[in-house]
Amino acid sequence: MNSVQDEFLIRENALVFDARNGDRSAFDELVRGCASRIRAVLRRMIGNPDDVADVLQDALLKAWESLDGFRSEARFATWLHAIAVRQGIDFLRGKKRYRAGALVYAQQECERTGAAAEVMNIIASPDFSFDVKQNIACCFSCVSRSLDPDLQAALLLREVYELTNDEAARQLDITSSVLRHRVAEARETMMNRYDRLCALVGKQGVCYQCEALRQGAHPERRGPDPRGVLGAADTTREKKWQQRMTIVREAPLGEGVSARLHDKFQRYVDELEENLETGASPDDIPASGSCGPGSS
Repeated sequence: MNSVQDEFLIRENALVFDARNGDRSAFDELVRGCASRIRAVLRRMIGNPDDVADVLQDALLKAWESLDGFRSEARFATWLHAIAVRQGIDFLRGKKRYRAGALVYAQQECERTGAAAEVMNIIASPDFSFDVKQNIACCFSCVSRSLDPDLQAALLLREVYELTNDEAARQLDITSSVLRHRVAEARETMMNRYDRLCALVGKQGVCYQCEALRQGAHPERRGPDPRGVLGAADTTREKKWQQRMTIVREAPLGEGVSARLHDKFQRYVDELEENLETGASPDDIPASGSCGPGSS
């Protein structure tokens, strides 16, 4: 450990000591160093930015009230990250799981009710730019909500954030063998659903949202063509999945040039899925259809 790391840990331990003794400003300083990463994890788990804000606040309150349980052999950020992820899982357990085709169904509902005009107004605004990678990250958040929350969290920590099996297992308070089982199940489920859903993966995909939204943006603000972003047509299924994970990992969901569009999407999808009558299957994907303004 070098001197900079030593100084950081000394400072962190001092802040933890002060926070345990009731100094809220010390706690706030500890949080500032890791809040953006934790918010990003919750955004990929939960989607709806309003719910993300609420869950993050609940996690911070729980951490503040649990400081006596923090052990200095772990980093504060790691400890807080685990609290937030588990808080996110608890939140999702109380919500309905999305249908895997939630984005397609949301688009169909937008067209039925006329709400698609609101999406087009966002896309046509002079300050909007379409970023296909941010759209893929938004899509991943919606599709992964069709998983059981425990599977979703394991997949996110292991495949998107690239924690080791042991690190992810500790975050979720499970054994490494259980973690590996959950990741394998979640991964295969997601790949199978993308095979049927995403036109960027295969010809059987019913969702063309990335391409349709790009065409709706101003020609100078469309970004790269979505076709091929996950690899050429003959790219293997495995490599396309790995490329998707890289994109989800790197795209600034909720913070980039397309943030306003994706905030709108995720609020709308969440409301639609939450208000569905019981009995909808998480594996539900339309047999045909598309997803994007002006589609038919």
